[in-house]
Amino acid sequence: MDGFRDAIDTCRLKDLGYKGSAFTWQRGKDPITLVKERLDRFLADGDWCNIFPNVEVRHYPMYKSDHALIYLNVNDELENKTHGKSFKFEAVVVDDAWKECPIMDAASKLEVCASKLKKWASNTFGDIKKRIKMVEKE
Repeated sequence: MDGFRDAIDTCRLKDLGYKGSAFTWQRGKDPITLVKERLDRFLADGDWCNIFPNVEVRHYPMYKSDHALIYLNVNDELENKTHGKSFKFEAVVVDDAWKECPIMDAASKLEVCASKLKKWASNTFGDIKKRIKMVEKE
């Protein structure tokens, strides 16, 4: 753990904070065995924070997992002004997948979204692992 903290300090990363529950992980059900921690977090350096000053991190309740969903919201208006790019393609894929299954529970919708994002990434970027190996060989 000390090595991880040293790496965060060396890279000058800061925790972006959060709204919502203080914990992102739990183990145990009853008061005697229950352990809760904030394991998951978003970190960024100063340059990133300057580009995206209006970020918001949310911790959502745990559902069918021992980890909570954490969500990073970036102000699209600022992003479009600084780079002309945004995550619109991914957002469209998620939006389409979510609308495709309106009567499913959240966990099932997330599975559909994950599947569609995996297919989208494969179609958009190809086999990243294969490309990395090719570049490493070169």
